[in-house]
Amino acid sequence: MSQWIVFGAGKGIGYDLVQYGLQQGHQVIAFIDNAKYKTQLTQIGAQVIEGDTCQYSDIKNTLPVISNNSIIFSTISGNLNIIKSAETLNMRRVLLVTSVGLR
Repeated sequence: MSQWIVFGAGKGIGYDLVQYGLQQGHQVIAFIDNAKYKTQLTQIGAQVIEGDTCQYSDIKNTLPVISNNSIIFSTISGNLNIIKSAETLNMRRVLLVTSVGLR
Protein backbone atom coordinates (compact mmCIF):
# COMPACT_ATOMS: atom_id res chain seq x y z
CA MET A 1 0.00 0.00 0.00
CA SER A 2 1.04 3.60 -0.40
CA GLN A 3 1.97 6.32 2.02
CA TRP A 4 -0.55 9.11 2.63
CA ILE A 5 0.28 12.50 4.14
CA VAL A 6 -2.79 14.31 5.42
CA PHE A 7 -2.44 18.00 6.23
CA GLY A 8 -5.22 19.18 8.54
CA ALA A 9 -5.61 15.70 10.00
CA GLY A 10 -6.89 16.71 13.42
CA LYS A 11 -10.58 16.98 12.64
CA GLY A 12 -13.24 17.01 9.96
CA ILE A 13 -12.43 15.71 6.50
CA GLY A 14 -8.74 15.44 7.35
CA TYR A 15 -9.41 13.12 10.27
CA ASP A 16 -11.84 11.10 8.15
CA LEU A 17 -9.12 10.69 5.49
CA VAL A 18 -6.67 9.44 8.13
CA GLN A 19 -9.17 6.86 9.38
CA TYR A 20 -10.05 5.72 5.86
CA GLY A 21 -6.42 5.45 4.80
CA LEU A 22 -5.54 3.35 7.83
CA GLN A 23 -8.58 1.11 7.30
CA GLN A 24 -7.43 0.52 3.72
CA GLY A 25 -3.96 -0.49 4.93
CA HIS A 26 -2.02 2.63 3.94
CA GLN A 27 0.75 4.14 6.02
CA VAL A 28 -0.67 7.50 7.11
CA ILE A 29 1.26 10.54 8.30
CA ALA A 30 -1.02 13.06 10.00
CA PHE A 31 0.21 16.67 9.91
CA ILE A 32 -1.44 18.76 12.62
CA ASP A 33 -1.10 22.30 13.90
CA ASN A 34 -2.55 21.59 17.35
CA ALA A 35 -1.03 19.06 19.75
CA LYS A 36 -4.43 18.28 21.28
CA TYR A 37 -5.12 15.92 18.34
CA LYS A 38 -1.87 13.95 18.65
CA THR A 39 -2.99 11.28 21.14
CA GLN A 40 -6.17 10.44 19.25
CA LEU A 41 -4.32 10.11 15.94
CA THR A 42 -1.51 8.05 17.42
CA GLN A 43 -3.99 5.68 19.06
CA ILE A 44 -5.61 4.86 15.72
CA GLY A 45 -2.22 4.14 14.14
CA ALA A 46 -1.15 7.32 12.37
CA GLN A 47 2.33 8.79 12.52
CA VAL A 48 1.93 12.40 13.69
CA ILE A 49 3.92 15.49 12.74
CA GLU A 50 3.16 18.86 14.30
CA GLY A 51 3.70 22.09 12.40
CA ASP A 52 2.25 25.10 10.65
CA THR A 53 1.55 24.79 6.93
CA CYS A 54 1.89 28.55 6.57
CA GLN A 55 5.57 28.17 7.53
CA TYR A 56 7.53 26.63 4.66
CA SER A 57 10.25 25.48 7.06
CA ASP A 58 7.73 23.29 8.93
CA ILE A 59 6.68 21.62 5.67
CA LYS A 60 10.26 21.28 4.47
CA ASN A 61 11.19 19.49 7.71
CA THR A 62 8.71 16.72 6.85
CA LEU A 63 10.47 15.87 3.57
CA PRO A 64 12.79 13.21 5.05
CA VAL A 65 9.79 11.02 5.98
CA ILE A 66 7.93 11.46 2.70
CA SER A 67 8.62 9.40 -0.40
CA ASN A 68 7.98 10.67 -3.92
CA ASN A 69 5.36 7.93 -4.31
CA SER A 70 3.28 9.36 -1.47
CA ILE A 71 -0.13 10.92 -1.89
CA ILE A 72 -0.69 14.31 -0.27
CA PHE A 73 -4.10 15.39 0.97
CA SER A 74 -4.56 18.94 2.24
CA THR A 75 -7.68 20.22 3.94
CA ILE A 76 -6.18 23.43 5.35
CA SER A 77 -4.45 26.66 4.36
CA GLY A 78 -0.81 26.89 3.38
CA ASN A 79 -1.29 24.94 0.17
CA LEU A 80 1.40 26.85 -1.74
CA ASN A 81 4.02 25.60 0.74
CA ILE A 82 2.67 22.07 0.45
CA ILE A 83 2.82 22.24 -3.36
CA LYS A 84 6.40 23.59 -3.27
CA SER A 85 7.43 20.67 -1.07
CA ALA A 86 5.71 18.19 -3.39
CA GLU A 87 7.57 19.66 -6.36
CA THR A 88 10.86 19.23 -4.49
CA LEU A 89 10.18 15.49 -4.36
CA ASN A 90 8.77 15.31 -7.91
CA MET A 91 5.48 14.12 -6.46
CA ARG A 92 2.59 13.85 -8.87
CA ARG A 93 -0.40 13.24 -6.59
CA VAL A 94 -1.72 16.10 -4.47
CA LEU A 95 -5.38 16.48 -3.53
CA LEU A 96 -6.47 19.87 -2.18
CA VAL A 97 -9.82 19.96 -0.39
CA THR A 98 -11.02 23.55 -0.25
CA SER A 99 -14.09 25.65 0.26
CA VAL A 100 -12.87 28.58 -1.82
CA GLY A 101 -15.81 30.35 -3.37
CA LEU A 102 -18.42 29.15 -0.89
CA ARG A 103 -20.78 31.78 0.44
